[in-house]
Amino acid sequence: MSNPPKRLERIASYFEQLDEQSRRERLIAFAEQSDKWLPRPDDKILYQDIRKDEECLDEVGVFIADDGEGLVWRMQYGKDVQILTRAIGTILSDGLNHAKPEEVISLPADVIHQIIGQQLFRNRSQSIYYIFNRIKQAMKRYLEETNSGR
Repeated sequence: MSNPPKRLERIASYFEQLDEQSRRERLIAFAEQSDKWLPRPDDKILYQDIRKDEECLDEVGVFIADDGEGLVWRMQYGKDVQILTRAIGTILSDGLNHAKPEEVISLPADVIHQIIGQQLFRNRSQSIYYIFNRIKQAMKRYLEETNSGR
């Protein structure tokens, strides 16, 4: 298992230092930025996985795109997707921007705990890792389908 990409590591370290109230406020702020990571008309979409799973209230789309500089994540959410799910999707999309496939696949799960914190982790333990797992699954399937190791 490797360390997270530097950008995601910086985001996780930032969250880890916040008190519980500040952490919640920042998570809400990230959730409000989720539209920034929607698929764009000019995106070269390499892989997409759109579905509603048991762990989520609504449909979530996970997209892998190539922006010419590397792989980027795009996320699309149904109207009933929870704030925490949107926040994690936004944080991971930002933090994994241009990450190598092997960095995504080997991403340690504890990075999510660093971001979420103990209290939210206890309250939402069933759904905390939903987007994290979807992103890792998408990368594995993309690599299987394309047989590319970039």
